[in-house]
Amino acid sequence: MLTMETKDRVKNGNFALYTIQEEKPSLVSVGTANNGFSDMFLKGTECGTTLRQPFATQSGISTGEFEDNEPGTSRHTTKAKDIDESQKEGSFSCSAAEDIFPTAIFVKLVMMRRESGLPDAELQEMLRGKLRILENDSGEVMAVFSELSARLLSIHSDQDLIVITFKTFEEIWKFSTYHSLGFVGHCMENLLLDQAFWLHHLDEEDAWINVLIDEESLSSMYRGIMMQEGTYFARCIAEQSYDSSSSGSELTLQHNDIVIVEPLSSGSSWTAQSLVDGTRGVISKSALEPVGSFHQWFLKTYTESIWMCSNSVQFDFPFQIAVGSCFASVYSKGNGPDELAFQTGDSIEIVGFLVSCLEWFVGKHADSGKIGLVKTRDVKPSDSVCQSTEVFINEDEKSIFKFQEECFREDSITLLKKMSQTDIGTVYKMDKLGPLGSVRMLPQETQSMVSDQERRELKDKRSISVERKEPQTSASLSEDEDAISIRSHPQPSGPGEPCFFISNSEENPSAEEFQPLLEFLNSLEYKPEFRNLYDFSFAFLNSTFHGYSEEEELVCYLGLARETARKKKMLWAQTRVCFLLGKLCAKKCKFSQARVYFEEALSVVKEDFMDMFLLIAVNTNLAAIYLKQKNKEKCSAIFERIAALLMGIPNYICSTEMESEILKYILKKTVLAQNKLAEARTCFLLAKFYTKRNENDRALPFIERLQLLTKELSIRIRTMPSDYYLTLGKLYGEKYLPHLAVSCVKHAALHSSSTLTDCLIGINFVLKNASRLYGMGRAGVVIPTQVGPYLKRALTFFSNKGEQAHCRTICLCLSQLYQHHKMFNKAICYLLNAINSESWTSSVDATDTLISLAWLHILNYQYEKALDILNSILDTSPSSCTPLQQGAVYNMRAIALRHVKDVRQAAESLQKALYICEEQDFKHNRAIVQANFGFLCVFAKATCLAETSLVKSVKLFSELQDAAHDISFITVLLELGQYYIGQNQKEKGPFYYEWAFLIAIMANHAD
Repeated sequence: MLTMETKDRVKNGNFALYTIQEEKPSLVSVGTANNGFSDMFLKGTECGTTLRQPFATQSGISTGEFEDNEPGTSRHTTKAKDIDESQKEGSFSCSAAEDIFPTAIFVKLVMMRRESGLPDAELQEMLRGKLRILENDSGEVMAVFSELSARLLSIHSDQDLIVITFKTFEEIWKFSTYHSLGFVGHCMENLLLDQAFWLHHLDEEDAWINVLIDEESLSSMYRGIMMQEGTYFARCIAEQSYDSSSSGSELTLQHNDIVIVEPLSSGSSWTAQSLVDGTRGVISKSALEPVGSFHQWFLKTYTESIWMCSNSVQFDFPFQIAVGSCFASVYSKGNGPDELAFQTGDSIEIVGFLVSCLEWFVGKHADSGKIGLVKTRDVKPSDSVCQSTEVFINEDEKSIFKFQEECFREDSITLLKKMSQTDIGTVYKMDKLGPLGSVRMLPQETQSMVSDQERRELKDKRSISVERKEPQTSASLSEDEDAISIRSHPQPSGPGEPCFFISNSEENPSAEEFQPLLEFLNSLEYKPEFRNLYDFSFAFLNSTFHGYSEEEELVCYLGLARETARKKKMLWAQTRVCFLLGKLCAKKCKFSQARVYFEEALSVVKEDFMDMFLLIAVNTNLAAIYLKQKNKEKCSAIFERIAALLMGIPNYICSTEMESEILKYILKKTVLAQNKLAEARTCFLLAKFYTKRNENDRALPFIERLQLLTKELSIRIRTMPSDYYLTLGKLYGEKYLPHLAVSCVKHAALHSSSTLTDCLIGINFVLKNASRLYGMGRAGVVIPTQVGPYLKRALTFFSNKGEQAHCRTICLCLSQLYQHHKMFNKAICYLLNAINSESWTSSVDATDTLISLAWLHILNYQYEKALDILNSILDTSPSSCTPLQQGAVYNMRAIALRHVKDVRQAAESLQKALYICEEQDFKHNRAIVQANFGFLCVFAKATCLAETSLVKSVKLFSELQDAAHDISFITVLLELGQYYIGQNQKEKGPFYYEWAFLIAIMANHAD
C-alpha cells in the first residue's frame, strides 16, 4: 500500500515515476514531473497513457541490468550508465553531430485497480513473476509486439519494463495508433495474465494493466528516422521568409505550414518546397518539425495528388466544419445550373457541411428552396450557424460500419450451442485416485445431504417434456456471408423496375421506339430506379437493358436515343443518356469521346439541377477523365466543386473508381488547413469507399484515423463507438492479428452503451481467434476466459428479453468455463440456472444436464448430492434417456459410491455399465469401466483383481485408433505404473510411466 507521504509526494509532483513499494527507491527520480501526470496516476488512467519525462530517469535504469543482444534475445549485464553511452554511440546522426536520437523505447507495465485508480502491490508482484518467466523465453512477447509493429529488445522484470525499438516510421505510426486507442494494454493483458486470473476477476472487472510510454523519446526517435530517410514532410514551427533556392518567388511560410524537405550536401539547412504554392527555398532544420506519422504516411503514399491544390487552404469562416444557416454577403446570379443564385442578405441553409478549407459548399435558398453550390467566401455566419460535432450527416450514412445483426446473432448462438454441448451422456467418466487407495476427507458443509425438497425439484425437472423445438438454422455461415455480400450491392428493384428491349430488326428505328426510355429518363428529380444507372458497377447493362449481344449495339442504341431526345428537347433524358454513353466509352478507354459526352451532360440543362446524385456522378466521372488525361488545369477547377458535393450530400452514389483520388485531394486540404473535423469526415468517406469495394487493406488506415480523431476530438457521434471498433476488429482478424482483433471487440462489447449484438460479436471473435491467441505455449485452452464478460453481459440481455432458451445455452457455457478452471461452486450455480430455465429441447438434453450437474458435485466432493441426482435419473421412465446415458449414469454412480465407501454397490453399478457398453459395442467406454473397476479394486485392496482390470483397460485403449490422443489412456497408464511401483515391481512401473509420457508428448498433454 502507498503511504500518506508517498501520496503527498505524488500530489505535489515531486517525482517522475513511483513504484508500488516505497522501499524500492530505484524507480524514483529526483526530477519534478508535471502535475498532470501526478493527477493522472492518482485518479487512474485508461490504457494509452504516455509519460512526458525522460524515461532513463523515470524507469530507474541507473540500477538496472540490461542485455545488449539482438532483439528478442536474453538480457545482458550492462549498467544503465553504459546503456546511455551505448545509445549515443548506436544512434544515428543526420548531417550534424548534435543530432542524437534514442534507439530504444521503454514500456512500463503497472497493474491498476480501476475503482481506486491506484497500483495494486499484490497484482504487480504476480505480473512481475510472469515477466520473470518470459525473460528467458520471450517468443510469445516477440510475437505480440510484432503484431503491434514493434521489435522486442529485452525484458526486465525487476523494473517491470519491456524494451522495444522501431526501424521505420510506419512502425512508429502503427504502434502509436494502437497505443492511443488503448489496444496495447489489452494485448499485454491477454499475454501476461493467465486464464485463471481473468476468471477470478470476472465479476468485478476491476484489474487492468496500465502501459506507460515515454512520449518524448518516441517523438525523438520518429524525428530521427525521418531525418535519416532524407526527404520527408515537415511543419514549419516559425513564421518567416526564407531565401529562394532558384529564380522563383520567395518562400514565405506561416506557422504550421507544411513543406516537403530534402537535405543539402552539407550544413544544417534543408531545401523546402511549399505544398500550397510550390515555392522553394532553404530553411534551417531547427525551424522544422516532421508532421504526424499518419499525415507523413498519407502524403508519402499519395504524392501524385500533391500538385492538385488551390493556392488557398483556408477561407474566412469562423468554424472548421459548420452546420445551420448563413447570410449571403454578396450578390451572385449563378454561373451554371449547379450554382445557386442569391441576393445580398439572403438566408442560405447549409446542406450537409460547410468546410472552411473548401472553396464551395452546397446551400439551399431559404425562400426559393433551390439547392446549388455556393462559394464559401460569399457568405457570413448567422446566429444559427455552429460548429458541427458530427461526422455523419444522417443515420443511413453510418450503416457502412454496421454488422448484419441477424447473421452474427445466429452465427454466435450456433457457436455457443456447440460450445455448450458435452459428451457427458455418451462417454463415460473416469475415476481418479489420490494417494493410492485414499479418500479425501472434506469439511462437513460440502458433504451435506440432499433435502427432500431438492429431491422433489430434481424429479420435477427430470419429468419435463418439451413440446417446443427451437428453429433450426438451415443456412451455413458462408451462405450468410454471401447474403451480406449480395445485399451490400445495388440490386434490381424487381418487377417494378423498367427494362428496355433493344431490337436490331430495323436499321433505322422510329422515334416512338425510344419514347418509353426517354420518358423514364426525363425526370427532373432523382428516382430510386436511377441507382443502377449511376453506380460504378455498370449494373444497368443487365438490369435496365436487354436484347443486345455486344455493348457496341447498346452504344448505337443510346446514340440514337440521344439524338431523339435532343430533337424532342427532352433535356434531362439527353443528359442521362450522355452520361451513360460517357461511362461506356470510358469503360472501353475511349477517354476523349467520354469527355465530350460528360461535358455535354453538364451543358445541356439550363435550369437548376434537382438530381444531386446525377450531378455528382457526372462531375466525378468527368474528373476521372481529366485525371487520366493529366489535365491539371481542368482538375483543379472541378475538384473543388466535387469536394463540396461529396462533403454535403449524404449517401451519394459512387459512380467511378477514381472517386478515391478526389477524396484524397480533400483529405490533403484538410491536413494543410489543420481542419481535424473535416479530416475525420473525409477519412469516413474514404473508409466507406474502400469498404464497399472490399479493399479492406486500404480502408484500414482511414478507419483507424477516424477512430483516433473521434477519441481525440471527443466528437459526439450518433453511431456507437462499438461500430468503429467492431469494423476494426473484423479487419484485424482478416489480417491475422488476433490480439488486436480481440482488443477491438473488448472495447465495443464492454462499452456502457453496447448492445446484445455487440456481445454476441465479441463472443464470436474471441472463440474464433482463441487458437491464434493461445497457439504458443497454451495448448489445451478449450474455452478462453476472455469470453466470460461477453457471456455474462449477453445473459443479462437475454434475461431481460425473456429468451429462456438462449439463457440456458449461456449458463451451460459459463458452467463449463468455471468447471474447466476447477471453480466448481460457480459452475454448479450456473448449471442450476440452466436447469431452472425450463427451456429444454428434448428429454435427452435434460438428462445430459442433470448428469453434468451430478459430475460437478462429484468433482466438488459432494457425493451424496451426486448420488441423489443419479438415482433420480434411474428412477424415471427408461424411455426418457438413451441406453448410453443409462450406462454413463451407472458408471458415474459407481464413482460416487466408491467415494462414500460403498464398494459393493459401486461394483454392481460398474457391472451394469459394462453390460450396456458391451451391448452397444463401445470399446472406449469398456476401457473406462475396466479402469474404474481396477481403481475400485485398488481402493478395496484386491490387488490381483485390480491388476487384471487395469491391464484389460490398457489393452482395450491400445486397440483404439485415437488412443494416442486420449488423456484417459494416459491416466490409466500412470495409475498402473504407480500400482506396480507400490507392489515393488520396479521393472514394470517405469515402463508404464514412460509409455504414458510418450503418449502425453504426442497428444500435447505434457503438462
